[in-house]
Amino acid sequence: MGHIEEVEALGKSLTSKTPWNEADVETFVSILRHLRGKFGSGDKGISLEVCAKTLSVLASLLDDLLNTPICRKFLDQTEGRDHLVLSVALQCLVNCHSYMKTHDMPTSGEITATITNTLLYSPDVTNWVYSLKSTTLIPLWRARIGYSAFVLITELITAALQSGIHPDFNRFLDHAAQCLRTITVYGGENVQLMQNWYEHTILLISALCNVTPREAYWQQDSKRPEHAVQLSSALGTILLLHDYEGGFKEIDTPSMIKLAELCMKFCGPLVNKSSAMWIKTVMDILKYCIYETPFRIKHEQDYVKKRYGPLVKQLPGENLPRMLGILRGTVHLILHLLPPVCDPPNASWSMLEDEDLSDLVFTIGDVMVLVDSLLQEHLSKQEPIGPRKKAPSLMSSMARPT
Repeated sequence: MGHIEEVEALGKSLTSKTPWNEADVETFVSILRHLRGKFGSGDKGISLEVCAKTLSVLASLLDDLLNTPICRKFLDQTEGRDHLVLSVALQCLVNCHSYMKTHDMPTSGEITATITNTLLYSPDVTNWVYSLKSTTLIPLWRARIGYSAFVLITELITAALQSGIHPDFNRFLDHAAQCLRTITVYGGENVQLMQNWYEHTILLISALCNVTPREAYWQQDSKRPEHAVQLSSALGTILLLHDYEGGFKEIDTPSMIKLAELCMKFCGPLVNKSSAMWIKTVMDILKYCIYETPFRIKHEQDYVKKRYGPLVKQLPGENLPRMLGILRGTVHLILHLLPPVCDPPNASWSMLEDEDLSDLVFTIGDVMVLVDSLLQEHLSKQEPIGPRKKAPSLMSSMARPT
């Protein structure tokens, strides 16, 4: 127990001021490595009291470190010199939680919620931890933090699923998809680390899509815009990553098309139960994508802001890669939600009024204008296509940030 109290004291010192004292950092990391090894060894001699205290102290420390901007800024300014403070703390949390689960020790729901909120529900922290706004290759220190954090949330979420706790499906799915994009597009030089991280994202997505769904989650009117944005973002990002499969030979990747199909197999029947409302919401998202930020193919800013005010809060604005994913995902969702075309027309089409159908046709037409513009810009940057070069596809123009 003395080790835990020392970690707690050192943690308070580290979060109170920067630059960090090097002696404190070395002592802190050394103790955490010792604890990580003890939990990882499977030794049965660790009591519930020690485990619970470790989990509580490290969860609180993690929350303080990540929600204190000066700590994140200090790591950025020093190019991750002392990143082990974070990455080893995350690894110790993983081993501690895994040890408790293996030995049937109860874990505090409050502590689990604290960790999950820290790592998944604070946009600034989430973007920083998982390098979600990277535009260059991820440095090794950042990859270690992102991977360790993702392993921890995978451990927590899968344990909750096994206990019958319903997940925030769309948020977790979207987060896994954004991490997939980061790994695939900006993965660093440590191929094994990227492979392990990639496998954990697939593990989390598979776990989310293999539980008994909670229908009430999908039928909440007040949450539908948020859920629709997250689901569109996740599906679109996964589908756009299909273009990278052939060129990313270092990592063993599953088919992105099949992964998207797995997600739709799970959530498709749930959104279909209120398909008319979902179509309207997804159409609003699609319109915002093409008429407002970041594409603005029509000058309808005032109209859009007035009509879609509540929706704007859910959209990532100038984050072009994610907006491209949302654009792709909304088209995919609309195609799924629309009734099949048949002769004579299916009665299901009656859920859409003539005005809605006309609106849908014109909006999809504008999508094609946008895709054509993206493709033309993409082609203008390409070398001439030789006999052995593959012509770029529509999806390749949408997959890569311009």
